[in-house]
Amino acid sequence: MEARTLSGRARIATIIAVWVTVALDFAIAGIAYALLPDKIPNLWTINGAVNELVDKNITVFILPIAAFVSQCALAVLPHIDPNKGNYARFEKSYMTLRAFISGMILTLVIMHMIRLKFYEYGISYSIFKLVIALYIVLIGNLLPKIKRNYFIGLTNPWSVASEKVWFLTHRFGGRYFIGIGAMLAILSFFEPIAVNIVYWCLIVTLFAVPTVYSFEKYYVRIKKKNNDREV
Repeated sequence: MEARTLSGRARIATIIAVWVTVALDFAIAGIAYALLPDKIPNLWTINGAVNELVDKNITVFILPIAAFVSQCALAVLPHIDPNKGNYARFEKSYMTLRAFISGMILTLVIMHMIRLKFYEYGISYSIFKLVIALYIVLIGNLLPKIKRNYFIGLTNPWSVASEKVWFLTHRFGGRYFIGIGAMLAILSFFEPIAVNIVYWCLIVTLFAVPTVYSFEKYYVRIKKKNNDREV
C-alpha cells in the first residue's frame, strides 16, 4: 500500500526544493530583466502572435510572484482548514502537488523569458500549451488521492458536504483531467485560431464539468435517502 505520509527528512527536502525553485524563478526573471530589450510584448492574440509592445516593466516578475504567493498559501492552508485533520491522510500527494506547481511555474518562467527576449523570431506558442497539458495529466493522477477539505482539489458545496460525493467527484475528476490533458497535448501542436479556442474552452471544462457532476451526485444521493425513508 502506498504511504500517505512523508518521513520528516522527505518532507523537509520537498519544502526546501519548493522554495529553491521559487528563488530560481526570481533569479531567472531578474537576469532576464537585465537582458530584455526596452520594448517587450504585453499582449498576445489567442494564437500566440504579439499584439502589443510596452516599455519593459516589473510585470516580468508576475510569474515568480505568483509562485511565491501560491507556496505561501499552500503552506498555510493545512493549518486553517476546518478539515485540517484530513491533510495527514494525503500528505504525500499534497507535497507532490506543491512540487508540481512550483515545477510548472519554473518551466513557464523560463519559457516566458525566452519568448520575451526573442519574440521577433516568432517562437511557437505550442510549447506553453504542451507544458500546461502535461501538468493537467499529472494533477489528474493526484486528484483521487486528495481527501476531503475546503481548499485543495475539486472543492464545491456538494463535494465538501459528503464524503461519498467527494470520493466520486475526485475519482471522476482524475480521469477527466487525464483525458482532457491528453487531448490538450495533441491540440497544442496545432496553431489555427479555432483550435486554440477549443483548447482554452476545454480548460474551462476541467472545473465546470466536475462541479456539475458533484451537483448531480449529491442530489441523486439526497433523493435516494428520501425515497428510502418513505419506504
